[in-house]
Amino acid sequence: MKTSNDSGWKEASTKAFQQQFALNLRELNDPPPHWRFFLEELGRVKEAERVLDIGCGVGSFAKLLRMWHGDVKYVGYDYSDAAIKTAKAMWGEFGEFEEKDYHDISHQDIKNGDVIVANALCDVLPDGDECFDHILSLGAKNVIFLRVRITEKQSYYEEYEAYGEINTYAFYHNEDTIDKMIRKHGYGPPRFSYYSDNMVNLHLEK
Repeated sequence: MKTSNDSGWKEASTKAFQQQFALNLRELNDPPPHWRFFLEELGRVKEAERVLDIGCGVGSFAKLLRMWHGDVKYVGYDYSDAAIKTAKAMWGEFGEFEEKDYHDISHQDIKNGDVIVANALCDVLPDGDECFDHILSLGAKNVIFLRVRITEKQSYYEEYEAYGEINTYAFYHNEDTIDKMIRKHGYGPPRFSYYSDNMVNLHLEK
């Protein structure tokens, strides 16, 4: 197991994030299943005032939110300088963006009415379980995880290359470990949908 829980995206080039942005533009016109899950579940949260997008990449959820839930504010966090610069340039009018690692977000950053979304964040890390646990420890009433890989085996990761330059990870969470973390932090049984045979979207609520 890697000792550093780094996804490999921090030093990614602007070119890589421009490719991500181009992909997201197409998805905005025809949202993929995990984006639709996010929109539907956010619609169930009557008291939602702000979405905190942790690991926001180029921040396209700011535009998605404006299109579908325009009364909800958006804040995007990412630890990559290139990602945040791209997000501000493309979507700055639709929300706030800050260069910040998920480790540096604490429960003091969470307000009443906040909904956390983590779109594949925990699943591009060599220890996605640690990330999952940290996000739940923030104490938000509603947390939405998108594209969570699950397995009956012990949690593990595989390595792969993204956009021709980023050495990153595909993390698989042991199902029992996920369940224990959810209960430990006081969340009820999740609402969920399958993204694929071994990948799910989760909405956790206190």
